[in-house]
Amino acid sequence: MHRYLALSVILGVFVIQAQTPLATVTGLATDPSGSAIVNAAIALTNKGTGVKLTTKTNEAGAYSLPNLPPGAYSLIAEAAGFKKIEVEEFALSAFRTLRQDLKFEVAGVASDVTVTASSSTVIQVDTPSISSTLLHKQIVEIPTNLRSVMKNSGDSGLISGIMPITVPGVQQVGSGAKHSDLSNCA
Repeated sequence: MHRYLALSVILGVFVIQAQTPLATVTGLATDPSGSAIVNAAIALTNKGTGVKLTTKTNEAGAYSLPNLPPGAYSLIAEAAGFKKIEVEEFALSAFRTLRQDLKFEVAGVASDVTVTASSSTVIQVDTPSISSTLLHKQIVEIPTNLRSVMKNSGDSGLISGIMPITVPGVQQVGSGAKHSDLSNCA
């Protein structure tokens, strides 16, 4: 009995840890010709806690720093014969993967490259998610597969009862719906 209890406690801890809201930083390190840079040193620092994580790029120039708590971070990358890259503070959100590709420049005299702006993209290439916002007018003008709302062809008939109620400013007219005041739509 005690074995089963101990086993269930251990498994419960793993399940709880597997559901934590962690983020990942990943990317590729390349030179000016687009070739991979092997063994580049990557250092990621959590600005809130001061915790510093380090890794090196693999033979394909790829790196990944998983299991990161959400927060503000900065990144420094160094490779022999190349200028140091510093990515200033950027935010990591829960359950997100941030791709930060590093394009090294050949070093002449000792110099540093600082990246000051980091923009987040709408399309996440490392995770299967796309975010978008629809305007009220776009929702009203979305085409449906209905030929006639009144004759109930092509749908369950729920649209004719729901559409005027759930979308403010939409009125049921004939075989469709129309927006009652187009001047307020953006």
